Amino acid sequence: MMRCIIHIWFSCMALCACSHARTKQECLEYYREHRSEYQVSKVISGFEVKMEYQPRHLLAPDTGSAKQNNDLNFVLTIAPLKDYNDEYKATMFEKITKFEEYKDRVYNLNFEMDKLVEMSLDGGSTAYVPVLFNTENTYGLTKEIKINVVFAPQKSAQEFTAAQELDLVFTDEIFDTGISHFVFDNHKINNISHPYVL
Repeated sequence: MMRCIIHIWFSCMALCACSHARTKQECLEYYREHRSEYQVSKVISGFEVKMEYQPRHLLAPDTGSAKQNNDLNFVLTIAPLKDYNDEYKATMFEKITKFEEYKDRVYNLNFEMDKLVEMSLDGGSTAYVPVLFNTENTYGLTKEIKINVVFAPQKSAQEFTAAQELDLVFTDEIFDTGISHFVFDNHKINNISHPYVL
């Protein structure tokens, strides 16, 4: 009798697991439909500062790299508010008065972002810094600045998936918007990350 109960229990668990597994395409469609749930934005000192989770494992071609799928990819966008002043400059030139300041800004955006952005899990003391980051060059076609930041687990893949909450902190020493916290519900990120079937 006990063996029969155990067999039924395992069969039910397997059925539930299969019913929740989704294809990669289904996860991508879900992300696109609920994209706003993966964004946190703030309005500070004439700027909109936004952090967005982007599932690169869904958006980019499959590389077959298991490690890459455990990384967390975010895009930090800094945009000037249209009604903040009459000039409405592109973000890159906001509060710039001389060429030396512009050179410092370009350098900080391209080489110092790992010192300005960090992530913690569930309010823990461990700070994760970006392992990769790059500022998108829009060649002056847009007024906002987009910075891609990538975080990787320090010890195991389960570090990120086991967390309940992700807190990304941007200490803005470039545009002087202060310290911003962007808190994400990690259940929503896991919902389109683990597991899915190809």
